Amino acid sequence: MKFRKLLCMCLLGLGLFSCGKKADAPFFFIQLTDTQMGFRESGTIEKSVGFLTESVDAINRLHPAFVVVTGDMLNHWNSEKELTAYKGLIGQIDKDIPVYEIPGNHDFRPGKEPESGPAYFEHFGGTDRFSFVYNKSLFVGINSCYIKDEDVEKEAEQYSWLVDEITRNKAAVNHIFLFTHCSIIKESPDEEADYFSFQEPYRSKYLKLCKDYGIDAVFSGHFHRKRFVEYDGTQFVTCTASGTPLEEGFTGINVVAVRPDSFSWEMVPQAEATAPAL
Repeated sequence: MKFRKLLCMCLLGLGLFSCGKKADAPFFFIQLTDTQMGFRESGTIEKSVGFLTESVDAINRLHPAFVVVTGDMLNHWNSEKELTAYKGLIGQIDKDIPVYEIPGNHDFRPGKEPESGPAYFEHFGGTDRFSFVYNKSLFVGINSCYIKDEDVEKEAEQYSWLVDEITRNKAAVNHIFLFTHCSIIKESPDEEADYFSFQEPYRSKYLKLCKDYGIDAVFSGHFHRKRFVEYDGTQFVTCTASGTPLEEGFTGINVVAVRPDSFSWEMVPQAEATAPAL
């Protein structure tokens, strides 16, 4: 899996997955989030295995350009059973579909369980972020656990890297998409900060970044329910869980279509997902 991810990142960065197409040809990708193997299952992972199997089946049936998993792949970062099940199922995705993962708070707990960080890097390709350009769109994923756990040094280093990636690529792309586990905002920029959204001063910092750098959309998870708000020109899209949902949420995936001058998304149960008209 590590070699596959590194190879796919290199090919995407070089644009080799776009051979034979216009550089800005329409495409679509799929977002999974909160597969969270074993969540609310009282020691078993059977339901989670079923949900993730449905997601993998949908991915292979639709064949997106790539897949982004926005965290909480596991429910317990140190569970060998959960890790083995997750990796085994994700490994069944067709080999020509790259998969990019960023950690959630159940995978990576810098302020509470420092040993979770080295374990994550060992199991998920040695990195907790990604950046690549595909068909003239920039995709950047960050580790929001540094923000929620207020790891000041790591957050500052990652923020500097994020700005550099956007600045370096901005002039050459049509769209900029940011991926986090925890939402910057779920419904409103002045909503009360809680477990499911960024707290200050980070909320204002990242909202300003979105506005200043023209980020088109921020795709997140963590909430296990669907939410959406557009603010200052950026769409903030919180995806429902691909595993067990909460309250009015449903189990599903996010199918995102990207065109040279627009993009759209649709969250649907895995079995109902169809390839978008491009």
